[in-house]
Amino acid sequence: MTVMRVCSGYTGHPCGKLARGRRCSECQRQYEQARGSRRVLGHYDSTWRKLVAQAIREHPWCEVCKTGGTSDNPLTGDHRTPWSKGGRNVRSNVEVLCRGCNSRKGARSLTGAAVE
Repeated sequence: MTVMRVCSGYTGHPCGKLARGRRCSECQRQYEQARGSRRVLGHYDSTWRKLVAQAIREHPWCEVCKTGGTSDNPLTGDHRTPWSKGGRNVRSNVEVLCRGCNSRKGARSLTGAAVE
């Protein structure tokens, strides 16, 4: 059974409509348009994509689970130190992870401790 709740709105102020998730479809669309893409935010530009490609060529397996990428679980690049913590787009800050491990990692280091 799906639980309906009041939409939180795209600006954080409830719009009053019922939604299955956090926002109704209209507020979700407005939220996604307002936040911009990764490329617009400037963190994942052509320099980043080149660094990731270089890292995968040099290290063609996941640093966590030690498997090569597959079509269902491709290899990705990740910042060792996230942008939010002062990390930059340099080769020493790029680690190769499969999509599954990258999703599980979040803003933690490979040892599992939160990145300070």
